[in-house]
Amino acid sequence: MRLLTSAELQQLVPLGYGLSLQWFVEPAPDGTILMFKDELRVYREAGAEALKPELPSMTQRAMDVKASLDYMHFVADVCMDLGAFAEAKGILHEAGSRFGESDVLLNLVAFCAWKEDAEDEALEAYTKSLDKNPEN
Repeated sequence: MRLLTSAELQQLVPLGYGLSLQWFVEPAPDGTILMFKDELRVYREAGAEALKPELPSMTQRAMDVKASLDYMHFVADVCMDLGAFAEAKGILHEAGSRFGESDVLLNLVAFCAWKEDAEDEALEAYTKSLDKNPEN
């Protein structure tokens, strides 16, 4: 795998959506910055449905101790797009335990819980999110 140039990255990533580049950069265990550009390209070009056959291996990689927060968020987003809310929530909980619970992560957990009709869990996660960032 190779590093992407800035021009290549801008072709893959819609930077106008308020996302930072860190969401799409995954550091390798040795500190090298690698891209999960193939999965991202498929997602951008054909949507989450095109990644459905890859979802089991993607979720397994996302739960690996070497997975970056960025990759975990990406896979959780794909899971949510596909309606796999339990899988997304599991990845998000793991990300929270490894990297800390941000208001954004807690909002995503709450959304997944709400989609699973777990209203108490959703309310708890939304409340924790608001405690972290009342303007969210």
